[in-house]
Amino acid sequence: MADSASVRQRCGREVDLKAGNTVLIVDDNDAVLVALRLLLELHDFEVETVRTPEDAVARVGTGGVAAVIQDMNYGRETTTGGEGIALFHALRAIDGSLPVVLMAAWCWGETAGGM
Repeated sequence: MADSASVRQRCGREVDLKAGNTVLIVDDNDAVLVALRLLLELHDFEVETVRTPEDAVARVGTGGVAAVIQDMNYGRETTTGGEGIALFHALRAIDGSLPVVLMAAWCWGETAGGM
């Protein structure tokens, strides 16, 4: 695991993940939300979770989010990654240097390459 100094330096700006700033997790699967929250809170990160891309955009728009971990698919039986791509671009429109980690159980490799 990377030390906190290397985790904080991203995207050409200092990202302080342990001083009142939040890691936002966006996923429609409760088990994923709980597991990631537990993992990050064990390392003293402040964590918030939301289940929809719309809620993620609203939360990031209020400020105080240092990084986002987001799923690529939200609809049942959806595997194209299109929802995740749209969310990624919406988040970057709010903050062009916001660190965003993309994750998917189902998605084509070409999807990430096109971002």
